[in-house]
Amino acid sequence: MFLAYLKALRAEQWSKNLVVFAALIFAREFDNVDLVIQSIEAFVLFCLASSAIYLINDVIDAERDRKHPEKAKRPIASGNVSKANAITIAAIFIIIASAGSLLLLNIYFFTTIFSYVVLMLLYSFILKQIVIIDVMVIATGFVLRAVGGAVAIMVEISPWLIICTI
Repeated sequence: MFLAYLKALRAEQWSKNLVVFAALIFAREFDNVDLVIQSIEAFVLFCLASSAIYLINDVIDAERDRKHPEKAKRPIASGNVSKANAITIAAIFIIIASAGSLLLLNIYFFTTIFSYVVLMLLYSFILKQIVIIDVMVIATGFVLRAVGGAVAIMVEISPWLIICTI
């Protein structure tokens, strides 16, 4: 049971959120303990937000996934995780990510992670059906992670940071 929920969270995809550390590296602040801690907080909050999006996306796609030989094995499509539980966990994760953004970091990070969640929800419900736009939205998700890393530690968002994280 626990493994089904862990699989539904797609923890193996959390590596994508490592992009939040790019700002720390570009700013050459990786020896600043306070900024490292803030970057770790940003990483964890993005992991919660991205897992929430994966859960919601899998709920939306469950019927279609059941007809696919591989995707049918996903926890929500297979019924190992109920849609209701997935939505509940997603809502809790979004609330924690939002509150954590404001309590641990700052309004700029909150705005960034909020933008990420809204954009990815739009992707899940509508934009993934539109050719080219779907890929642009995914790329924008990486840019928002990089920007989130920068605003979390309040360093400049350089053009190089954006270019190198797309």
